[in-house]
Amino acid sequence: MGRSIKLSSKGYAAAALSAAGFGAMGLFAQSAYAAGWPPELLLAARFSIAAILFWAFMPLSGGGWRVSRKTLFQLAGMGIAGYALMALLLFFAYRFIPVGAAVTVFYTYPIWVSLLHARKSRAKTGVLQYAPPAVSFIGLVVMFMSNWEKAASDQALGYFLALFCSVVYALYILVSEHVLKQSSAYVSSAYIAGFAAIPLIAVAWMTGSLDGLAGPGSLQAWGAAGGLALFSTFGAITLFAYGVRLLGPNRASVISYLEPILAAALSAAFLQQYLTPQQITGGVIVLVGVLFMQRKDARTHGLRPDMV
Repeated sequence: MGRSIKLSSKGYAAAALSAAGFGAMGLFAQSAYAAGWPPELLLAARFSIAAILFWAFMPLSGGGWRVSRKTLFQLAGMGIAGYALMALLLFFAYRFIPVGAAVTVFYTYPIWVSLLHARKSRAKTGVLQYAPPAVSFIGLVVMFMSNWEKAASDQALGYFLALFCSVVYALYILVSEHVLKQSSAYVSSAYIAGFAAIPLIAVAWMTGSLDGLAGPGSLQAWGAAGGLALFSTFGAITLFAYGVRLLGPNRASVISYLEPILAAALSAAFLQQYLTPQQITGGVIVLVGVLFMQRKDARTHGLRPDMV
């Protein structure tokens, strides 16, 4: 029993550290933005470095790196059309609303997974199934209305981008339900990170932002990209996988809901991005709806964003 408690403690610690790593994404993003790097350049560097880390440590993962040709094409689609798009949406949202608010809105994805799955399977749905989405929608409205003057412009765009990112991730989950059964989470992450870097490098080249790789402030930006790749991508994903192995997906995913809280706390402490009482209230309402949905719907158990 003592060993079981010790393993559980390690699992909770790993899941919490993973949430902290993901929650710190906004800090690295704002540091790179301050140095002059736009989101597409930062993300291109992030996924390139992360892919190198994943492949460098592949021999220690305990599994083979080979996948079938079909799985390879599917992982390519997930990286190019999935993670690259989602990361762009979320990191652009960071430019318009506080990091904590953006992450909280993004965490509505389990609700969209459940609703989209019900529509796809044409399962009968009762009135109670729509209660959690309704609760979260009320929370989103409360957050949106917290500063109506700005909400008409920049803040509205930020909330839209974060919400759109959440819906895209829900679609991604439905598509990946069968794909990720063909390879381990670590191997899949290695391929997806590499494929996600490709369109982001292309976008950075087309917008001319690749010139910033060696421009003024590039040392600070490279440090932010390295931290983002090491702590908020490779490290966070590896720790979460370890937590899932020790705790199971249900308990690990509940711990991952520390991420919006930590993101808000870190952005307040280091970026002076303070959420208003109304934004905090709305965020709590959003997360209550999402957690209630997870309790009612087993399909959303264990889901969490890996590299977004």
